[in-house]
Amino acid sequence: MMTACSCSTAMRFLLYLAEKTGKFLPPNTPKSRAQLLSWLMFVATGLGPYSGQAVHFKHFAPKDLEYAHNRYQFEAQRHYGVLNDHLAKSRYIGRRYLYIVGHGLVGWARLAPFVLGEETFAKFSNVKRLVDEISSRPAAARAIALKDKFVFKGRNGRRSARHHVPSSQDQGGVISSATNRRVGKRRSCAVPTFPFPTHR
Repeated sequence: MMTACSCSTAMRFLLYLAEKTGKFLPPNTPKSRAQLLSWLMFVATGLGPYSGQAVHFKHFAPKDLEYAHNRYQFEAQRHYGVLNDHLAKSRYIGRRYLYIVGHGLVGWARLAPFVLGEETFAKFSNVKRLVDEISSRPAAARAIALKDKFVFKGRNGRRSARHHVPSSQDQGGVISSATNRRVGKRRSCAVPTFPFPTHR
């Protein structure tokens, strides 16, 4: 499940690579950079995490969590709506050119039907247009093919899933029977091991 921490780390790494290589960046002006960072944060703190939570509560969480399911479906729909409205006026997120924001959001956007339901691309046709255009690029096709080459969360998937939605029967006493609340240390975000870019 993609958290705000892991998603923002991915966006920072994407920005690092773009600045290191000089590719997929807008013109080097304060206004362009501000727009780039704004959209990266939209993906990192909105679209990505809300999509991840929507997937979790739609497909994997116990079915009696109606409030959580409805909340994350609403928020994911709202974020895809903001993106779709922007793309109605602009071919790309960065206006005329494909910038790193497009690459950053396509991982979730191409899975929008799994996140929200099969009718999603009919409702958000501008998002689908961008997904189709980016996915047709040779590098994107190679990246998408990686999922068939590697097993993600294979053998350990059930064990890690237990920590996302613990029950009182969990070994290790994650839920206190006296208070019916989670006990123990909270997990914190891992510190990324790549160097961060400095402002130009």
